[in-house]
Amino acid sequence: MIIEVKSVKLGPLKVESDRLITFPEGIPGFSNVKRYFLIENDKGHPFGWLQAVEDPELAFVV
Repeated sequence: MIIEVKSVKLGPLKVESDRLITFPEGIPGFSNVKRYFLIENDKGHPFGWLQAVEDPELAFVV
């Protein structure tokens, strides 16, 4: 199943549900958001994004 997120930082994104990362207790400070997915940088940079599914405004540089 494909999940669509309209990320505030990254624009519209589509991800397969099997790529979701679930934090059952949430991330400290964000306990109400439990599902994320990783967006890897394809330009060889060492950082990517951890985008929240439930909150399109929430994305972490990882």
